[in-house]
Amino acid sequence: MSEEIACTLSPTDMARRGEELREIARAALIDRMRHAGGVRLVFTSSEAIEAALRDLIRRERECCAFLDFRLDSQAERLTLDIAGPSDAQGMLDGIFDSTAGAAGDSAVTVPG
Repeated sequence: MSEEIACTLSPTDMARRGEELREIARAALIDRMRHAGGVRLVFTSSEAIEAALRDLIRRERECCAFLDFRLDSQAERLTLDIAGPSDAQGMLDGIFDSTAGAAGDSAVTVPG
């Protein structure tokens, strides 16, 4: 049996969660890109941003269990990879699009 591709948040809570990601992006997003199966968001590293991202990821895993979240910390950057099945592409596009403008619109698509 396959996993259901649906967020369990109410529309109001989903909007709040999206705004939370946009606030983090406005504060620290430096790059973003699409790749096969997902998106990558790169943030300037700080303890506060890392804590905010880890908390957001923890809560997202509860409502969107079909998505895979990976946060890597290297040097002065935090890289958040979010991937999911092809049926979740619309949701991944929404996450990507919600960060438009926060990284100076330097978004790229990596083929693959």
